[in-house]
Amino acid sequence: MTSDTAQTDTTLEQFELAGKPTDISEVEETADADVVEAFNQIKRFKSQVQLNGRDRALLVGRSTGRNPSGYRLYHRPEAEGVAGFAGTLLHKRSFQRDRDDEHTVAFNPAGSEPSEETIVEPIRRLNTEEHTRTERLDGVLNEIRTALTDSDWIENGRADTSYGEWIQAVNELADFINDLEDRPEQFPTRAVMESKIMHGIARYPLNAEDLLAQTSDCLRENLDGGLFEASPEAFRTLLLRYAEQKGVK
Repeated sequence: MTSDTAQTDTTLEQFELAGKPTDISEVEETADADVVEAFNQIKRFKSQVQLNGRDRALLVGRSTGRNPSGYRLYHRPEAEGVAGFAGTLLHKRSFQRDRDDEHTVAFNPAGSEPSEETIVEPIRRLNTEEHTRTERLDGVLNEIRTALTDSDWIENGRADTSYGEWIQAVNELADFINDLEDRPEQFPTRAVMESKIMHGIARYPLNAEDLLAQTSDCLRENLDGGLFEASPEAFRTLLLRYAEQKGVK
């Protein structure tokens, strides 16, 4: 891309965003009580949400902080034609001295790259529903660890593994991913080699929710494209498929 083209694209982007909110602090519309209540029912890695009446539900990932609090949202790994990371659902509470506090709930959609600003959308309808994907992973996680490390995680909930077993585990998982004909595009094989992911699946007895949270942080911090490059939701899908291949249910 030439400098003239880049400047034109930047100018066009600025024009499209002019006067429109790109941060929740710029959203003037307050949220109804039922929207706030629905937001408060969300559970990380255990809920899916529908925003403003859209048909396609998004999976809820890691929480992002406080005031504004929020959750990262992801497309289902099996969804076609979309990237993994969908954006962030945010809630901001404005404390009032002489009247009820005001709440804003908004969705900050992901752009085509991490640095791209997008228009933040106020949420007028929010439907939340729990799913069982993480519960299913919890039920087979120690069997997965046993198969990956050739060490017994089932009897005591933890095995005394060392560096050799950690490397064995990620190498076997990487080979499994590479051999899949229809693997999720939202999780590159090299991501399993990251140390936090390696330790999460082969060293520490993390439950499924904490494993996914640690994976999310690792991907965001260590990959060049962060969560735009790899999705913890896709990682969960891969682990469940590995369990299926090993006959674990």
